[in-house]
Amino acid sequence: MIKTKTLLLVLVSTLALSLNTKGHHSSSGSHSTVKSKISKQSSYNSPAARQRENQLVNGWDQLKKPSKIQYSYGDNKQHYKNQNGVETFTAYRDGNAFKPHSDTFPRSEHRIQNDYRSGDQPQQFSADFKVPKGTNSATIMQIFGGNKSQRQQKQKPNASSFMFQVHNNDLTYYKHQILAKDITGKWEHMNVIHDPTTHQIHAYLNGDQVWQGRDKGNDVHYFKYGVYGQGKNKSDMSPQMQSLFKNVKYYEKPKIE
Repeated sequence: MIKTKTLLLVLVSTLALSLNTKGHHSSSGSHSTVKSKISKQSSYNSPAARQRENQLVNGWDQLKKPSKIQYSYGDNKQHYKNQNGVETFTAYRDGNAFKPHSDTFPRSEHRIQNDYRSGDQPQQFSADFKVPKGTNSATIMQIFGGNKSQRQQKQKPNASSFMFQVHNNDLTYYKHQILAKDITGKWEHMNVIHDPTTHQIHAYLNGDQVWQGRDKGNDVHYFKYGVYGQGKNKSDMSPQMQSLFKNVKYYEKPKIE
């Protein structure tokens, strides 16, 4: 009888341990897709990352286009500096829009004057960037131009077609889709390619594709980068938002004769 009871206790303990182990694996399974995707991404400046980044721009023509800084009007705070080729953009939660009577949020950004539209050649943006820890709810790069010109036909027109944002230290597509975890406080590299004719956009982090999808309309497009507050209201933003950029380049795919 004692041996029988001992055997039963061993069987029950083994079964409980097995169930507990399965439960542990299943509870973490909801995050496995993100974790496995992130773990496969190359680190900044690794040989593999640099090789893929070079492949992305190989055969493209580098453009030289003028640009202008857009930042909160009416204050004397420092919004932009360029030191030894490193651009630092700073915006403040309590700042104004970039022009009077605008309902947009504070920003400090470069507006590249590379205007293009459907029918033009594919365009590409390439840059090293760093977002300091503490910056939250901010766009750091965008393709401006969506379907806002068709406002009368759309309930919710889109002013842009693509945004890299930073929320809770993560890199996101607009606000809700996490593309990479814990990217703040270190240098990373981005490439963003837009074919306005096929309306396809491809986004890369350190040479790895992290997003692919359609743009949001046929409006005139152009690139912007820096820092631009996001959220339902200003309370979503950190008091100070910053981004650093270097080695910024933009390209156009040449026509095949």
